[in-house]
Amino acid sequence: MSVEFTESEKGRKKLVDNGHTYYKNGKNGERVYWKCEKYPRTKYRARIITVKDEIGKFFNGHNHIFDAAEIAEKEAISKIRQLAKSTQDAPDSVISNVLDDCDQAVASKLPKMQSIK
Repeated sequence: MSVEFTESEKGRKKLVDNGHTYYKNGKNGERVYWKCEKYPRTKYRARIITVKDEIGKFFNGHNHIFDAAEIAEKEAISKIRQLAKSTQDAPDSVISNVLDDCDQAVASKLPKMQSIK
């Protein structure tokens, strides 16, 4: 089963599986170890091991629900960041282009326009 990846605020790779997001916790050869991104605050113990971007093992199911709008918000911010790097458009233009593609639930979760700039 192949997995989907997204980018963190600092440009690091994050894994997305069934609506839950994981951060890279370690690597051993071709194995990459991932922890639930909510672990530092809540100690949820869900983990995934991937081998060549394929899920090898999944440990400890989640005891929290995922927020689809939160994942879409992170993807929108990632798109804004990528567009800002690749175009000469003004920040307002880049942000509005991405927001036009977002639904209302995602747009309401985004930070204020001034913070995004």
